[in-house]
Amino acid sequence: MLKSWVATAVLRPVTTTMVTITVLLFGFVAALRLPVELLPELSYPTITVRTEDPDAAPSEIEELVTRAIEERVGAVPGIVKVESVSREGTSDVVLDFAWGTQMDQAMADVREKLDRVTLPTTATRPLLLRYDPAQEPVMRLALRSAEQTQASSGDLAPGDLAVLRKIADDIVKRELEKIPGVAAVQVHGGELEEVAVEIDAARLAAVGLGADEVVAALQRDNVNMPGGAVDERDDRYLVRTLHEARTPAELGEIVVRSSDGRDLRIRDVARVSRRPLEREELSLVGGRESVELAVYREGDANLVSVARTVETALPRIRLIRGYEVVILADQSEFIESSVDEVIANTLVGGALAILVLLFFLRDLVSTVVIAVAIPISLLATFVPLQALDVSLNVMSLGGLALGVGMLVDNSIVVLEAVARVRAAHGHMPDTAELRRHTAVLGTGEVASSVVASTLTTIAVFLPMAFVEGIAGQLVRDLSLAVSFSIASSMLVSLTLVPVLMSLGGGGDPTETAPPRRSLIGLLIIPIALVARLVAALIRVLAVVLGVLARPLAIAWEALERTYPWLLRRALRRPALIVGLGIVVCAVTVPMLDRHGRTLVPEVAQREFYVQIELPQGTALGRTEAVVRALGGVLDEDAAVELHFSRIGSITAAGSAGGTVTGTHLG
Repeated sequence: MLKSWVATAVLRPVTTTMVTITVLLFGFVAALRLPVELLPELSYPTITVRTEDPDAAPSEIEELVTRAIEERVGAVPGIVKVESVSREGTSDVVLDFAWGTQMDQAMADVREKLDRVTLPTTATRPLLLRYDPAQEPVMRLALRSAEQTQASSGDLAPGDLAVLRKIADDIVKRELEKIPGVAAVQVHGGELEEVAVEIDAARLAAVGLGADEVVAALQRDNVNMPGGAVDERDDRYLVRTLHEARTPAELGEIVVRSSDGRDLRIRDVARVSRRPLEREELSLVGGRESVELAVYREGDANLVSVARTVETALPRIRLIRGYEVVILADQSEFIESSVDEVIANTLVGGALAILVLLFFLRDLVSTVVIAVAIPISLLATFVPLQALDVSLNVMSLGGLALGVGMLVDNSIVVLEAVARVRAAHGHMPDTAELRRHTAVLGTGEVASSVVASTLTTIAVFLPMAFVEGIAGQLVRDLSLAVSFSIASSMLVSLTLVPVLMSLGGGGDPTETAPPRRSLIGLLIIPIALVARLVAALIRVLAVVLGVLARPLAIAWEALERTYPWLLRRALRRPALIVGLGIVVCAVTVPMLDRHGRTLVPEVAQREFYVQIELPQGTALGRTEAVVRALGGVLDEDAAVELHFSRIGSITAAGSAGGTVTGTHLG
């Protein structure tokens, strides 16, 4: 069957060329549509149950909230470990499930158990959180006062901080959330305001009022609530009570009591004013207060494209009334640089593979054929990768880079077989019929061997895609990339390579070309042009490297003379060779325990993340002083381009907890 398949491909070059061009087009489109990520999509089987009870002490949270939740949810099927953290006003219960657990069903089971938990009346309803590394902020921005509006100390006045927060909420956040792919924008820092009603106890006692009457008046008159509906003939009208104060002055006009035609208002017994809300969080950029905006992408949106769109939209909101938007962190930059570096290494590896083949094969035609086969095999690999939702990440591109070195194996085997058969028919005139015959005969002889070796390699890599756990999620893209690239190289070596080999040679001038010769020539023009260009480049490189490679050629000739002698000596002493192999294994295998183990290798992103945790109960001002002291040290380092600080909350990396708040955190 394989021989007939090869014969069909060689004898019908038009069909083979059309299929190749079609695969190239599909592969090119698939390569453009593949999303770009740093790592494959990872999902942890972890659920965090967060419950808040404002102003409750950690011991009360532990006794009344955390333990009650642990006793109920600990019996959910599939749970491997239960951990909990009780902080001031917050309880986090982390549930670790076994790999392979259906997390949607697990979430439903946890909710069912939580419905039976008895919590204090002041506690909020438990919230379920899932940890998803892909939902980290795409970009971190900072809104700060422009340089010309900064005070000499670099700090903003309290009123400016309120304006800064209002601009971030009302203008910048809304503009960013309009961008396609942006799911939400979280704002941190700045200053929020509240309207305070401070009752004068002396005046209240003088008029014989109680504080509860003032509160009742505020609740009664400061309302915005529905009032039902009214039907009039064929129309229905919704009634709503709109009597909500918009300013502190309007709030002060609320009547508390009326007697003898005189109204006693809020402003008569209390002072109504707008004042800053007690601050629990602030942000610093280079030691100056600012407002941080964390941009989150939609679940199915590509990180790199969203970041580029946000960056494109920044110029129109970068300067607003004397304020500027600064990019603090951009995940897409590191991802793009990492992916580009892998792509560049892959291209360099392919070029080196071609040069090595030219050095060893010493045949320009064969080298050009393989040089054309490598990019075709790579482009064909992108089609199934897109169908299986595999992204362009470090793992999948690493698989393609690994496959580049293996892509040439099948083609070399076919080329050697065709060359050997053609040499056996060297006494016959070189005609197109002979070239086709030798291409079919040579490829058919090694087709079964090529398929067997390819399937053997696929049998090693493909099962890695079915490994469970986070390790399986990491290596899945690599195993699929290697498997598909090798499979595509097998198809190219059994179809396109023999077709290209059948087109070489001078040909018989007396041979009458078939009527479809011109059509074949037109269809193969793109491949022929590429082959000629590659051949010209290889000739230039061969001339340049000829002098440089002379010492290597001498060493190789010496190795060719020495290897047969060494091989004969080894065959005469099999016990010694086997014994040496056993000794090497016995020495090297125990060394495996000396190597460290990690999920992914450490990568340098030109950024450092420092988490500061002072004793619980530390005031925000004390934490700010510690952070500012650290920032002062960084200001003295010329290598530091920018430093950003958030005081009052941290991001709980590696868990489903998200952002953890506390005045002792920075």
